[in-house]
Amino acid sequence: TAVAAAGGFLAFVILVFYTMETRLLRKASEEQLEGSIKPVVLLEISSEDRKLGCPMNLTTFHLKNIGAGPAFNVRVAPIIGDGVQIDIGEIPLVESKGTEKLDWSVAQDGKRNGMSTRPALLAHFIGEGKFPAKTSITVECMGVSGKRYRTCHALRYDPREKRVWTDFVRLESG
Repeated sequence: TAVAAAGGFLAFVILVFYTMETRLLRKASEEQLEGSIKPVVLLEISSEDRKLGCPMNLTTFHLKNIGAGPAFNVRVAPIIGDGVQIDIGEIPLVESKGTEKLDWSVAQDGKRNGMSTRPALLAHFIGEGKFPAKTSITVECMGVSGKRYRTCHALRYDPREKRVWTDFVRLESG
């Protein structure tokens, strides 16, 4: 009976160890699967190289999915500055390795006008310091699995070079 009890206890310990190992393997497999279907959406706003004496010219306004899976219901949080705000329309789908042009508008003191979608107006607001030299931007989307993802970016402005670009900061999932 003592041998049977010791054998039963040993079998129980082996079963617990096997269960823990199986759980770790399942978790690693889920993480690997998520990595193979996860979208990573980058926001790109930039200016072209400026010629001396010419105004800043914003040229790039798009979202690029560099991830392995498609991004659904892509939303960019409003970009808020000093009395100005950039609103970007929701994009239903950005394919893996795909790029989508942004539909955006800028409002001053909550009001839009006929110039609200013109890059020159946004360039003017950026050049006038209406947005900090490093403005945080958040992009949210949903992956194939239904999981939500968020990428954080910084809209940068160099007043000396009169140049605008975006930097990728981090990816969050949840």
